[in-house]
Amino acid sequence: MNRQPLLPHSHGASGKAYAVARFNRCQELLMRKWWIPALGLVVGLAAGSIVWYFQPARFVSIGRMIVSIKLALPEGSVYSEELGNFLGTQAALMQSRVVRDRAEATLLQKNPSFVPGALNLRVTVSPKTSIFVLEASGPDANWVQAFLAAIMDEYIQLKKEMRAQTSDTTMAGLTEQLLRLEKELRACQQELMSFQTSNSVALLEERVNIAGNYLGALHQRLAAARADYALLRGQLNEEIAQHWNPAQSSTHTEAAV
Repeated sequence: MNRQPLLPHSHGASGKAYAVARFNRCQELLMRKWWIPALGLVVGLAAGSIVWYFQPARFVSIGRMIVSIKLALPEGSVYSEELGNFLGTQAALMQSRVVRDRAEATLLQKNPSFVPGALNLRVTVSPKTSIFVLEASGPDANWVQAFLAAIMDEYIQLKKEMRAQTSDTTMAGLTEQLLRLEKELRACQQELMSFQTSNSVALLEERVNIAGNYLGALHQRLAAARADYALLRGQLNEEIAQHWNPAQSSTHTEAAV
């Protein structure tokens, strides 16, 4: 078979002919060496099958939990958590060492043959919800399911303890404030009793009546004093007029005679 060297061309029909010739060359090479990629595919599938066959089986158990952000208490108050970090905080809490140790300790109490640390746990959050998806995996189906159930129970118990601790702190603050208010209330009641003892209503009414009678007497005395003042002023004016006009006074006297 005659072969001619293919020289690249940069433009026009020559460039198109070069591309077609290169494609034909690759197709010819693939047809001649087809067994190489086929052998690689077979080897890869065989290796994957062997690894899959000898790999120990792992079982997966999936659970879902809906965690409320707010908890309404019977007294009407509300226990709430920070919304910004709520989802990440709860997911980290579910996978925390505390919850895992408690769950493994519970399983060990039920069956001493349980091997801690052999199971894996992964927590994800469903988009735009507060639903947490817990996925436990391990070599034993029964232990995987029991481990996931223990994780969920211990998480709920830990949340209750956290809420109880918060409630205890709040109750202590309210109790302290209540004691202070009771002390102030007793002091105010004592002052009120002292005031009522020294200032009875009957005594106040009696004092008001005495003051009213005294005020009425003062008004009467003032009216009498004003009348006396007017009488004395009139007499004084007459005496002054007689003192400064004696002739007129004599004339009036003679006329009167």
